[in-house]
Amino acid sequence: MRWIHAFQYGVSGGGEGAGVWKAMPAVKHAFDYDLEDWDGFNRASFNAIVSPRDQVEYYWPAWRAAIQGGRPASLMCSYNAVNGWPSCANGAFLDGVARAEWGFDGAVVSDCGAIDHMHTQFQNTSGMAPGFPTAGPDASIAAAIGGGCDADCGDVYFQELAGAVRDGALEESAVNRSLVRLWTGAMALGMLDDPAASPYVSLGARALDTPATRQLNLEAAVQSMVLLRNEYAPTTGSSCLLSAPC
Repeated sequence: MRWIHAFQYGVSGGGEGAGVWKAMPAVKHAFDYDLEDWDGFNRASFNAIVSPRDQVEYYWPAWRAAIQGGRPASLMCSYNAVNGWPSCANGAFLDGVARAEWGFDGAVVSDCGAIDHMHTQFQNTSGMAPGFPTAGPDASIAAAIGGGCDADCGDVYFQELAGAVRDGALEESAVNRSLVRLWTGAMALGMLDDPAASPYVSLGARALDTPATRQLNLEAAVQSMVLLRNEYAPTTGSSCLLSAPC
């Protein structure tokens, strides 16, 4: 986990004294997102039923560590629902836990298509909270922005957000709250400054793929491996090596 913290810090340009970020590192996919396609269930319409104890003791510690230790600038919410609430509309987690309890102060972006899924993918999912699936794009936008999701990796916000405000489904103040988070990140990246003033504008593939960076990648891979002592060899007498990143 400390390696991930350092990676997030380095990607953002932390410690270089440049005054602007290199990038906005994002942690994903939040949360309880352990299923892709299994036994008739898929990630787009899955509703994970998780007890409060399992949530706090098993699923959330890694997220808390990533947010409080790595200070990411962005968080991506997942496709699935948790206890009836689509992750990208789950204000109890995005605003109540990640922001209020853990101190996350960045922007939340949806996984690509997740906002659209709120009104297209949960029709046959049991255990959903009242109002889900939503009646259409306006309701999905209101649920997502109201739940703390600032940006849509998709086209629902782009095509329908202005109409949702005009129709009264969404307060303009809620949109402004998300815009402040997004433009704060844009300004930290220097996107509103003279490009010539940024020390990172000229960076390209040649700056990323050098003998020094290759050596650093190798060293990071070697140091992040954990070797487990094999005290319980199979009865055949053979042995195995277990390794994993720490």
